[in-house]
Amino acid sequence: MPSDKVTPQYPLSRAEEKANALTHGVSALFLLLSLPTALGYLLRQPDLDLWPAGLSVLVFILCLVLMFTASAVYHILPADHSSKRFWNQLDHMAIFLAIAGSYTPIALTVIGGTAGWLLFAAEWLLVLAGILFKAVGFRRNRLTWIISILMYLGMGWGIVLCMPLFLRAARPANVGLIIAGGLFYTSGLIFFAQRWRYSHLVWHFFVMGGAFCHYVAIVFFLGRPTQ
Repeated sequence: MPSDKVTPQYPLSRAEEKANALTHGVSALFLLLSLPTALGYLLRQPDLDLWPAGLSVLVFILCLVLMFTASAVYHILPADHSSKRFWNQLDHMAIFLAIAGSYTPIALTVIGGTAGWLLFAAEWLLVLAGILFKAVGFRRNRLTWIISILMYLGMGWGIVLCMPLFLRAARPANVGLIIAGGLFYTSGLIFFAQRWRYSHLVWHFFVMGGAFCHYVAIVFFLGRPTQ
């Protein structure tokens, strides 16, 4: 049986962990506080309605809030805390939710139609698979890390399968920012894999950069391009 305690992938000082918690804690707070303003802005746009735009953006922001909150709590807890493992698992599970949450407005509002619903369904089915994997197979070993990262990357770049539809339906700024966000998340894995001091903090900044790009793309450039 696995221990309830979490042995870190490499030793992190309390200063590093406090910095890790601060970055994602601030991100969660910003997103939560921005929610009324973001939804208000969206609903003032003539081509967007409460459904699907408003509700799908609500899902997107709340999924990001959960991801950043779980990460912040996990990092601030001491290594021997009884709930450290739980928050570590939730942190990993929330990444699946954040990816699918980011797809939700794109699939339902921008792409739309049968293709949009299929993309939406595929991403959320992968969330269920990912959460189940983390629930029953959560271990800190090389194989599960590799499987997890491949699942995250596969979900994140699934938009490539719908790229022709996405390019036709989305505003250029939306496309550029969505791709930029994906590149932030993906290139940040370089620092996630490192073991030098504060490398995990750098990874957090890349995650924040990816989330920021997607936030701007989805809140400010969600509508279809003008003809």
